[in-house]
Amino acid sequence: DATLILSTDASDYSIGGVLYQEINGERKNIYFHSQMLPKLQRKWPTIEKEALAIYYSVTRMKLYLLGREFIVQIDHCPLCDMHKKPSNNRRVDRISLILQQYNIKEIRHVHGKCNGMADYLSRFPRQLEDDDEFIEHDFGDIPAVQYPTTKSTSTNYQQIKTHMLGAVVTRAQAKANVNLNSPTIPDSTIEEASCLNDQPLQGEGHEFDVSTIAKAQKEDKLYQTKILALQENPNKCTYILENEILYKLSKTGIFTQKLLYVPPTMIQ
Repeated sequence: DATLILSTDASDYSIGGVLYQEINGERKNIYFHSQMLPKLQRKWPTIEKEALAIYYSVTRMKLYLLGREFIVQIDHCPLCDMHKKPSNNRRVDRISLILQQYNIKEIRHVHGKCNGMADYLSRFPRQLEDDDEFIEHDFGDIPAVQYPTTKSTSTNYQQIKTHMLGAVVTRAQAKANVNLNSPTIPDSTIEEASCLNDQPLQGEGHEFDVSTIAKAQKEDKLYQTKILALQENPNKCTYILENEILYKLSKTGIFTQKLLYVPPTMIQ
């Protein structure tokens, strides 16, 4: 069997990892993982974030790695011997102790530009709502890994896989694919299709116009609760009210996005 290679990386606010094999000189990706770091861990030094990237990725890919020999590939040289001898960092040593149950053959250092996939995953993470940390009683402050259900795992994996495949297609390749696969379509036909797509579908759920959503929100109990919380402490509330419509503030790294709150009565 080809050797399993786990490539990991960490940014200021998230981590990423990709598990793959090299078969006959061709890279075969097996598993992608990316997630936000809890707020407290974003303040940790770089060496500790890089160690967390290994921990999170190995734990997430446990079914593939437990009982098998594999290589960890990183672009942070000070961690290359963390599985062999103690370091001068308490958190790194605790993570290394937890990883003793895995058969890590080598922690290999590579140049940053050769670690592109893990670097990409660490900069465009999947968003996690929960910023809480899990206290591992035997080893101290170690973050929890949330495992979704089988259905959501499959869905998320497909979404990540599709997103990643799209990310590595160059513009030249994309243009060539369009020219090869798409027949010539008159501009008038494209404009008509665009107009049709802009119209709400009839008979399929609700039409999400502003007036309907505003009315449904005001009849919702959660809406009323969030409005009270917003009035009492607007600086700590994760919701915002604009034009009498409630939005949730969603943070991904350094970016903040407004998400429309849709009441349960409008969800089928």
